[in-house]
Amino acid sequence: QDSCNKASNFLDYLLTGKRLELKAYYELNSDLLPYKIDAFKVYLSRTSAKQISPAIKQQLSDFINFLAQLASSIPGDEKRSDILSRRIREKKQAAEWRWLLEKAEVLKYPFPPNNSKATPSQKPDHHNL
Repeated sequence: QDSCNKASNFLDYLLTGKRLELKAYYELNSDLLPYKIDAFKVYLSRTSAKQISPAIKQQLSDFINFLAQLASSIPGDEKRSDILSRRIREKKQAAEWRWLLEKAEVLKYPFPPNNSKATPSQKPDHHNL
């Protein structure tokens, strides 16, 4: 019993880490993202139902499919953004649902809006403190 819980916890951490890694590659606009997406798809296809329940596997598959669609989209394509946003809203069970929806909405803009990313000239000058 205890070893099953440890294995389950390990798998939860592994899958959370994989999602976090993919989100980071997306945010960094990394050229490696398509390869990481493909590797995760292969991992999911090879993992048995004994390890990952069909419901969790579906949530992860939805996440990876939406992420691939986001990654292949061109910023500023309002129509594509609206279509993706609608599809994501219909799949609320997708892993990282809110994050996916936020990224689909941001696609409307040719350049991502500056939420909290300060440019070098906007950063506080710590030398004068």
